[in-house]
Amino acid sequence: AEPSPKSIDMLEPLFAEYGMRLAIHNHQRGRSDYWHPDIVLDHTRMRGKQIGACCDVGQWARSDLKPVECLRKIGRDRMISFHLKDVLTMGDLDCRNTVIGEGAADCANCLKELHALNYRALITIDFEHDTPKLQEDMLKNIAFIEDQARRLLAP
Repeated sequence: AEPSPKSIDMLEPLFAEYGMRLAIHNHQRGRSDYWHPDIVLDHTRMRGKQIGACCDVGQWARSDLKPVECLRKIGRDRMISFHLKDVLTMGDLDCRNTVIGEGAADCANCLKELHALNYRALITIDFEHDTPKLQEDMLKNIAFIEDQARRLLAP
């Protein structure tokens, strides 16, 4: 979610009371109050563990931020969910998604970083580009993730 920063004080006790979590999503610079990991951390650092980050590496790449560095900044303790998305061009706010591993978001190293952080929560394939080859592209996305998992788990 992307709640108004002013509403987080009101939301925090509700999330605690009902056993829910709030993952603050980082959409790209200019379209989100939370586009930079420092901003997300400013709004989560002094709060309970039920409020954290939904880390979208494609949005960070669009915002000209290095996704692996952003993941390290957020860290495992504040990461609630993770969107694996790749984009064609670093720093281009209007660029489209591309097959994971074929773009600028450094997805292989993002997955390595998740592994190093011992992240054990939700990972979502975030693919917003609808093409005539959508099913083929999704199969490529899955193949990329499976290949990276094999590499990470290899002795």
